[in-house]
Amino acid sequence: MKKMLPLLIITIVFLSCDKNDDDIVIGNNSLADDLKQVIQEEGVQALQTCCIGCSCAQTIGWGKDFSFPGDNFVRIRDTNYNLNELKQFKIETVSETNETEVRMVLFFPRRVPININ
Repeated sequence: MKKMLPLLIITIVFLSCDKNDDDIVIGNNSLADDLKQVIQEEGVQALQTCCIGCSCAQTIGWGKDFSFPGDNFVRIRDTNYNLNELKQFKIETVSETNETEVRMVLFFPRRVPININ
């Protein structure tokens, strides 16, 4: 019986230890939340998507209709994009004649729109 007491104490100590880093859970919308923060800090006015290795362009004002509906998706106009597929992004200032726009360009490995209509 005396030998059982130390074993019981050791077991209780191991069970009461803090969780390690492997037990950290990342929220379902964490990437979208990070992008929203960058958009706010950088004064981004529009979003654009592009695939890696592609040349992409859009007119000023086209990507101003965007939102983050949840589950790591971004909606630009009528198309949703899965942010889990996002490889990189950049912020750029685009100018056309007398207009300028601060734009976030989202780069995906390929076009990954999900139509919701």
